[in-house]
Amino acid sequence: MIPATSNDTLFSSSYEELRRLARFYIRSGDPHTLQPTALVHEAFLKLIQVPRDHWQAPQHFTSAVALAMRQVLLDHARRKLASKRTAGTAAPNEDPPGPDQEKQLLKLLHVNTALEKLSSTNPELAQIVDLRYFVGCSSAEVAELLNLQERSVRHRWGIAKLLLSKHLEAIPA
Repeated sequence: MIPATSNDTLFSSSYEELRRLARFYIRSGDPHTLQPTALVHEAFLKLIQVPRDHWQAPQHFTSAVALAMRQVLLDHARRKLASKRTAGTAAPNEDPPGPDQEKQLLKLLHVNTALEKLSSTNPELAQIVDLRYFVGCSSAEVAELLNLQERSVRHRWGIAKLLLSKHLEAIPA
Protein backbone atom coordinates (compact mmCIF):
# COMPACT_ATOMS: atom_id res chain seq x y z
CA MET A 1 0.00 0.00 0.00
CA ILE A 2 1.37 3.43 -0.89
CA PRO A 3 1.86 5.40 2.33
CA ALA A 4 -0.09 8.56 3.07
CA THR A 5 2.46 11.34 2.94
CA SER A 6 2.57 15.01 2.17
CA ASN A 7 2.30 15.96 -1.48
CA ASP A 8 5.96 17.06 -1.56
CA THR A 9 7.30 13.66 -0.53
CA LEU A 10 4.74 11.35 -2.15
CA PHE A 11 6.88 10.52 -5.18
CA SER A 12 10.13 9.90 -3.34
CA SER A 13 8.54 7.98 -0.47
CA SER A 14 6.62 5.67 -2.80
CA TYR A 15 9.51 4.73 -5.09
CA GLU A 16 10.25 1.34 -3.52
CA GLU A 17 6.55 0.51 -3.40
CA LEU A 18 6.27 1.32 -7.10
CA ARG A 19 9.21 -0.97 -7.84
CA ARG A 20 7.49 -3.75 -5.87
CA LEU A 21 4.33 -3.22 -7.88
CA ALA A 22 6.28 -3.21 -11.15
CA ARG A 23 8.02 -6.47 -10.18
CA PHE A 24 4.61 -7.99 -9.46
CA TYR A 25 3.32 -7.05 -12.87
CA ILE A 26 6.42 -8.26 -14.69
CA ARG A 27 6.33 -11.57 -12.79
CA SER A 28 2.69 -12.03 -13.78
CA GLY A 29 3.93 -13.34 -17.10
CA ASP A 30 3.39 -10.52 -19.54
CA PRO A 31 6.01 -10.74 -22.27
CA HIS A 32 7.87 -7.50 -22.35
CA THR A 33 11.48 -6.65 -21.90
CA LEU A 34 10.99 -3.78 -19.48
CA GLN A 35 12.67 -4.17 -16.13
CA PRO A 36 10.81 -3.03 -12.99
CA THR A 37 13.05 0.02 -12.61
CA ALA A 38 12.43 1.07 -16.22
CA LEU A 39 8.69 0.60 -15.79
CA VAL A 40 8.69 2.74 -12.64
CA HIS A 41 10.82 5.45 -14.26
CA GLU A 42 8.59 5.64 -17.32
CA ALA A 43 5.47 5.74 -15.10
CA PHE A 44 7.13 8.54 -13.07
CA LEU A 45 7.69 10.50 -16.27
CA LYS A 46 3.95 10.34 -16.90
CA LEU A 47 3.03 11.16 -13.29
CA ILE A 48 5.54 13.97 -12.79
CA GLN A 49 3.55 16.12 -15.22
CA VAL A 50 0.60 16.16 -12.80
CA PRO A 51 0.71 19.02 -10.27
CA ARG A 52 1.67 17.68 -6.84
CA ASP A 53 -1.35 19.28 -5.17
CA HIS A 54 -3.54 17.04 -7.36
CA TRP A 55 -2.87 14.04 -5.07
CA GLN A 56 -5.40 14.61 -2.33
CA ALA A 57 -5.22 11.08 -0.96
CA PRO A 58 -3.12 7.96 -1.42
CA GLN A 59 -5.90 6.25 -3.39
CA HIS A 60 -5.73 8.99 -6.04
CA PHE A 61 -2.02 8.40 -6.43
CA THR A 62 -2.38 4.61 -6.47
CA SER A 63 -5.04 4.79 -9.18
CA ALA A 64 -2.83 7.12 -11.21
CA VAL A 65 0.08 4.71 -10.81
CA ALA A 66 -2.09 1.87 -12.13
CA LEU A 67 -3.07 3.91 -15.15
CA ALA A 68 0.48 5.13 -15.81
CA MET A 69 1.93 1.61 -15.62
CA ARG A 70 -0.77 0.33 -17.93
CA GLN A 71 -0.05 3.12 -20.42
CA VAL A 72 3.69 2.43 -20.32
CA LEU A 73 3.19 -1.30 -20.85
CA LEU A 74 0.72 -0.68 -23.69
CA ASP A 75 3.10 1.79 -25.37
CA HIS A 76 5.87 -0.77 -25.06
CA ALA A 77 3.65 -3.53 -26.52
CA ARG A 78 2.68 -1.30 -29.45
CA ARG A 79 6.35 -0.46 -30.15
CA LYS A 80 7.32 -4.13 -30.05
CA LEU A 81 4.51 -5.05 -32.44
CA ALA A 82 5.38 -2.13 -34.74
CA SER A 83 9.00 -3.30 -34.83
CA LYS A 84 7.78 -6.54 -36.39
CA ARG A 85 5.89 -4.67 -39.11
CA THR A 86 8.85 -2.41 -39.85
CA ALA A 87 11.65 -4.99 -39.61
CA GLY A 88 14.92 -3.37 -40.58
CA THR A 89 13.67 0.16 -39.85
CA ALA A 90 12.98 -0.33 -36.14
CA ALA A 91 15.13 1.22 -33.47
CA PRO A 92 18.32 -0.83 -32.94
CA ASN A 93 17.34 -1.83 -29.40
CA GLU A 94 13.80 -2.94 -30.39
CA ASP A 95 13.92 -6.56 -31.48
CA PRO A 96 10.77 -7.84 -33.17
CA PRO A 97 8.74 -10.19 -30.96
CA GLY A 98 8.72 -13.92 -31.54
CA PRO A 99 5.40 -15.67 -32.28
CA ASP A 100 4.58 -16.46 -28.63
CA GLN A 101 5.54 -12.99 -27.45
CA GLU A 102 3.49 -11.44 -30.26
CA LYS A 103 0.40 -13.41 -29.16
CA GLN A 104 0.83 -12.24 -25.57
CA LEU A 105 1.44 -8.62 -26.59
CA LEU A 106 -1.74 -8.71 -28.68
CA LYS A 107 -3.57 -10.20 -25.68
CA LEU A 108 -2.39 -7.28 -23.54
CA LEU A 109 -3.74 -4.82 -26.13
CA HIS A 110 -7.03 -6.73 -26.30
CA VAL A 111 -7.33 -6.69 -22.50
CA ASN A 112 -6.83 -2.93 -22.63
CA THR A 113 -9.56 -2.55 -25.27
CA ALA A 114 -11.91 -4.64 -23.13
CA LEU A 115 -10.98 -2.60 -20.05
CA GLU A 116 -11.74 0.65 -21.89
CA LYS A 117 -15.19 -0.71 -22.83
CA LEU A 118 -15.77 -1.75 -19.22
CA SER A 119 -14.66 1.69 -18.05
CA SER A 120 -17.22 3.37 -20.28
CA THR A 121 -20.06 1.38 -18.70
CA ASN A 122 -18.76 0.86 -15.16
CA PRO A 123 -15.75 2.97 -14.11
CA GLU A 124 -15.67 1.46 -10.61
CA LEU A 125 -15.25 -2.08 -11.95
CA ALA A 126 -12.53 -0.85 -14.30
CA GLN A 127 -10.74 0.81 -11.38
CA ILE A 128 -10.87 -2.46 -9.43
CA VAL A 129 -9.34 -4.27 -12.43
CA ASP A 130 -6.60 -1.64 -12.70
CA LEU A 131 -5.75 -1.96 -9.02
CA ARG A 132 -5.90 -5.78 -8.93
CA TYR A 133 -4.30 -6.56 -12.30
CA PHE A 134 -1.94 -3.68 -13.04
CA VAL A 135 -0.93 -2.67 -9.51
CA GLY A 136 -1.22 -6.08 -7.86
CA CYS A 137 -3.33 -4.95 -4.92
CA SER A 138 -5.11 -7.60 -2.88
CA SER A 139 -8.87 -7.45 -2.33
CA ALA A 140 -8.21 -6.05 1.14
CA GLU A 141 -5.97 -3.29 -0.26
CA VAL A 142 -8.51 -2.38 -2.94
CA ALA A 143 -11.24 -2.29 -0.31
CA GLU A 144 -9.19 0.10 1.79
CA LEU A 145 -8.29 2.31 -1.17
CA LEU A 146 -11.87 2.54 -2.46
CA ASN A 147 -13.53 2.60 0.96
CA LEU A 148 -15.47 -0.60 0.28
CA GLN A 149 -16.00 -3.86 2.12
CA GLU A 150 -13.55 -6.56 1.08
CA ARG A 151 -16.43 -8.92 0.28
CA SER A 152 -17.86 -6.28 -2.09
CA VAL A 153 -14.50 -5.97 -3.82
CA ARG A 154 -14.25 -9.75 -4.31
CA HIS A 155 -17.81 -9.82 -5.70
CA ARG A 156 -17.16 -6.88 -8.06
CA TRP A 157 -13.84 -8.41 -9.14
CA GLY A 158 -15.75 -11.54 -10.19
CA ILE A 159 -18.27 -9.45 -12.12
CA ALA A 160 -15.48 -7.46 -13.77
CA LYS A 161 -13.72 -10.65 -14.91
CA LEU A 162 -16.96 -11.95 -16.45
CA LEU A 163 -17.61 -8.67 -18.25
CA LEU A 164 -14.03 -8.49 -19.48
CA SER A 165 -14.35 -12.04 -20.81
CA LYS A 166 -17.44 -11.04 -22.77
CA HIS A 167 -15.66 -7.97 -24.17
CA LEU A 168 -12.64 -10.11 -25.09
CA GLU A 169 -14.85 -12.63 -26.89
CA ALA A 170 -16.22 -9.79 -29.03
CA ILE A 171 -12.73 -8.69 -30.18
CA PRO A 172 -11.80 -10.24 -33.52
CA ALA A 173 -8.72 -12.46 -33.33
